[in-house]
Amino acid sequence: KFSLPRLLSGKACTDVSVTHRNYPGIQYYGPGPDSPKMRTNYRLEDTSADATAGISPFRFVRLGGGVGFLAVNVGPGRDSRFASTDRTFTPLQVPGIDRQTNFLHYGTFGQFDYRDDPFGPRNGGNYVLQYTRYEDRDLRLHDFNLLDIDLQQYVGLFNRSRVIALRAHTRMTDTRGG
Repeated sequence: KFSLPRLLSGKACTDVSVTHRNYPGIQYYGPGPDSPKMRTNYRLEDTSADATAGISPFRFVRLGGGVGFLAVNVGPGRDSRFASTDRTFTPLQVPGIDRQTNFLHYGTFGQFDYRDDPFGPRNGGNYVLQYTRYEDRDLRLHDFNLLDIDLQQYVGLFNRSRVIALRAHTRMTDTRGG
């Protein structure tokens, strides 16, 4: 990850990151409560490259956007204690198990951050709203929208020697019709 968090005297920021993850045996129990009561496993490997930029038009406010690419590879699980997911469930039951795709994603974010110290807050709040659009570049079947909301509030007590930290976080997805 490469970050420039205080460009233009703190009025702008930018981040560039590249990530590779490889999980050889993720456990999977089926696509819902009516699936067979069987534990399976699959491999998930992904590589992403992302860039974001933001500006601070007002004190405590940051607005920005980003773009990135996500390459996904799903394969047979390597945990020999369990059956491989691709041998237990059909592609109709688990879409994407047999054909992977790559995604282009882009979006926007807004942040209102008035914490007294971002690394160890004792008072203030941090509210982030982020919308991202994922487009299936290969199969053109799995486009989706992602809305991420993260709300944090810190209340300092007893001369801020104690802190009540409250947090609400939700991540919601929505697919296009069809």
